[in-house]
Amino acid sequence: MDPARLEQSLQQSRMSRASKTTEEIFRLLIDSLGVRYERDARKGQIGGETPDFLIPDRETFDKDPSKAVILSVKRKVRERWREVVGEAYILKIHGIPDNVWFATLECDIDDYIVATMTKLDIRVYIPDDCYEQFRRFQKAYPLSQLFEDLLEFGKRQQNCSEDQ
Repeated sequence: MDPARLEQSLQQSRMSRASKTTEEIFRLLIDSLGVRYERDARKGQIGGETPDFLIPDRETFDKDPSKAVILSVKRKVRERWREVVGEAYILKIHGIPDNVWFATLECDIDDYIVATMTKLDIRVYIPDDCYEQFRRFQKAYPLSQLFEDLLEFGKRQQNCSEDQ
């Protein structure tokens, strides 16, 4: 095998493992909060896309999308943010409320990306140590707030189900 191709293959597998590890860490954190979610690709596919986390589940999303959140978690933003924008745009076309949340661990995120996502009413969670430069965007939040927001969302869902 060509050494350059081998090196590229190793780098890609390392990046893939890092992304899966990031999702796993978020899964463990969400589990620790006691927030319900679904990750099954077959059940979770929405408009041809499979969200990282569908909170609380697909059944709730199908019955009343305003009572569900689509959470996309990306270690690195690169071009992947466009997938999230596409999901949000497709949902808007179909009259589904603004319930797409995006979380990244990367501080090297462009203003254009945050501006585009927040204009589509996507909540963007950015690492706390670089949040200040994005504070001016109405739907940009520090990453630490994501877990508070998930807890609050979970409590609202629990209260709604108790009222019914």
